[in-house]
Amino acid sequence: YDVAALVENENIGFGVRNAPYTIYLYNQDHVLLTKQTGNTFINPAEKFVVFASRLNTGSSLATQAFLEFDNQLVWEKAKLVPKVINIERQSFINTPRPRLQIKVTNLTFDPISSLRVSTILSDNNNNALAASATLIDKLKAQEIKEIFLTWPTPLASDPALVDLYWRLNSFELSPN
Repeated sequence: YDVAALVENENIGFGVRNAPYTIYLYNQDHVLLTKQTGNTFINPAEKFVVFASRLNTGSSLATQAFLEFDNQLVWEKAKLVPKVINIERQSFINTPRPRLQIKVTNLTFDPISSLRVSTILSDNNNNALAASATLIDKLKAQEIKEIFLTWPTPLASDPALVDLYWRLNSFELSPN
């Protein structure tokens, strides 16, 4: 299974440098099938996707997923991440293998490192159909890069909504 959770930090001046989390998958009888731990950061005033791929439940069907952050998160003052990236959908093809083409633009005169890009594809009722994520190691000053997010099998229907998200770690940005 691939699991995506949309998380929002409404704190304008505070974030978390190191945010351990666990994703749990359960069956219809509320029996734990698998769990996966990870780590992320939380920027101030940010809506972001926590994405985990290839969670194996054997032959069991997962019906519920939960994301739980460690209860010992350390909140600290942090600056808002400036709007230095433009991201836009170019095209989506569902068959034979789904592929989303995205154009990512660095709006600054400085190179950018470790840019996280993710998407959630949804139906008309805003139910998620699929999600994916990737990491762009480096984006040169004012560079425009086309990236492709793919899935192994066609979706049940074409997405009505394509939400795109990008992230930079505010704790790694140079102070201005």
